[in-house]
Amino acid sequence: TAGQAFRANYQPKEAQMAFSQALSARSSFDAASYALASLLLDQGEPENALAVLADVQAPNPNAAAQFQQLQARATAQADGAGLGPAAAEALLLSSLERFPASEGLHTLLARLRYLRGDPGWSDLWQTAVDQQPQNLRLVRSCAAALRNGQQLPQALSLLERTLKAAAGSPAGGQAQSAGANGLITGMLLEQADCYLSLGDTASALAVAQSACARDPARVRLSRQLLDAQLSAGCARDALPVIQEARERLPNHPRLLASHITALRAIGDPLGDLMLDLERLVQVHDMPTDLWRSISRPLAEELAALHGEGGAPLDLSVRGGAQTLRSLLNCATPALV
Repeated sequence: TAGQAFRANYQPKEAQMAFSQALSARSSFDAASYALASLLLDQGEPENALAVLADVQAPNPNAAAQFQQLQARATAQADGAGLGPAAAEALLLSSLERFPASEGLHTLLARLRYLRGDPGWSDLWQTAVDQQPQNLRLVRSCAAALRNGQQLPQALSLLERTLKAAAGSPAGGQAQSAGANGLITGMLLEQADCYLSLGDTASALAVAQSACARDPARVRLSRQLLDAQLSAGCARDALPVIQEARERLPNHPRLLASHITALRAIGDPLGDLMLDLERLVQVHDMPTDLWRSISRPLAEELAALHGEGGAPLDLSVRGGAQTLRSLLNCATPALV
């Protein structure tokens, strides 16, 4: 508990000490092993993270799958013989034979294959979904990955047939469990995201409203519903809901952005006043020699780091690249 509190307060050294003390007191404490390895990985120490994970024996399948995910992440980032992305991929394939329904393992494998430009990056995940069509959680996560990978028709097809099957199943309608209802609502929101990505705002709004009808308390402030309303020209409908929410959460960044967008969409000058671009966006001139002395070494370091990977699967950047390790933990002069 102390280690997690230190980590939440951005005190990594103190967190590492607390996790290490927990392990010293009880060497078989799996939670402390996982927390320490995860912290070391975030600090840019994948080799040390692997050392912590080496002797861990997780007591149950769910915990074992989580440890396998962490080990694969550390393996992908580590340097040395038998390490790196190719070794991580082999580890993930072996792990998925044991845990074919693990969202985390499928996600990591898809990311690695997508990063290297493999056109079949989602094949194994889609095969798992075909074999487990009732696993709504796995279906939803696979559809989200397909959307992020710009395979929108495949994502929509998967969601549509799963939602149709769920609606026609004996457990459909009001008889469904709360968990299943929540997953179906999540799939509807994912479907709305797909339509938004395609620019079909009418369909996105209809689907998001269906999700809201199922679970108003959860969905009425969802990103998908608000985005669909604003994109479809329904800012006046969204504005009262946003304003009421901001009374409770005045500093919530997404609500603030939606509030400004809605006000500007209806022509209310308060929107421009709240945005205040002149204050937020400023230009500063830097001497040319100073700029070159900073930018050239930085560009060289970043080019080398970005050469390790490719376009990210689960971020909004398209056609760019993503480093395998955090830049905050790089000790090279240009990045310090």
